[in-house]
Amino acid sequence: MAQPESKKRVARTPAQRMRDRRKGLADQNLTQTKITISAPVKQRILDLKANYKMAGMDNVISAMIRNAMATYTVEELPLPPPTPEAIPTSVITVHLSPEHRQFLKDVGRFNRGTTMGIALEAVAMRVHNLRPGARQMPLFDNTMKEGSAVSG
Repeated sequence: MAQPESKKRVARTPAQRMRDRRKGLADQNLTQTKITISAPVKQRILDLKANYKMAGMDNVISAMIRNAMATYTVEELPLPPPTPEAIPTSVITVHLSPEHRQFLKDVGRFNRGTTMGIALEAVAMRVHNLRPGARQMPLFDNTMKEGSAVSG
């Protein structure tokens, strides 16, 4: 039985699919970023991806940065020790939001101009759990004006 004219599947070229994907990423305000990281860090990211059943490395790296932003300041992220020459490095391409990209740049800037890859390794060194941690609510509301509190 033939499909109606409106239901026929239209073959799309790989270039059209890539154009649509890039348009979708641009609509989400994500920036493609190439980062050079060491092989052990890449393997750790892939292990986290498998453990948390995430769709891609982009999701894992975004979750790591989101967790680091909520937990640590730029000053609290120490740089990892230098990678020996014997350990291979690889270049990964991830799509980052402007906030996550800026956080990695700030870590690199605080540590005297290190690359975004080393900043990502610093984040990976400190973040062990991708679930967001509990945040302490402030005990006092600083926005209240004097005399407006109810006394008992």
